[in-house]
Amino acid sequence: FAAEMTEIEIALRSVREQLSSLDDAQTERGALEEQLTHTQGELATAARMRFQLAEELQHERATAAAQAETLRADMSELQMRHAQQGAELERLTSLLEQERRSRVHAAALHAKEMGALREACLATP
Repeated sequence: FAAEMTEIEIALRSVREQLSSLDDAQTERGALEEQLTHTQGELATAARMRFQLAEELQHERATAAAQAETLRADMSELQMRHAQQGAELERLTSLLEQERRSRVHAAALHAKEMGALREACLATP
């Protein structure tokens, strides 16, 4: 009978150890499941953040492209204005040169006429 009791005690101790191990395993499993849930939440948050960042970058890219297009248009307009002003400057320079030549010619004619008058006045007694 004592031998049977010892076997039963050993079996009981073994069952208690197994139950303790099972309890430890379930506790560990719960902790792992909690950690997995937490990690999945972090991954979902990271995915949302990446998506938002991608949207922001796309918006910034579109804005930058629009600004670049505006700058190109402004640059074209400035180049066109520069060319027009250059042509106008050439036209005005040409007119100014014609005016200068005309005045030089008029001054030469005036000087010639004055010289002729002076000679005529000196020639008549």
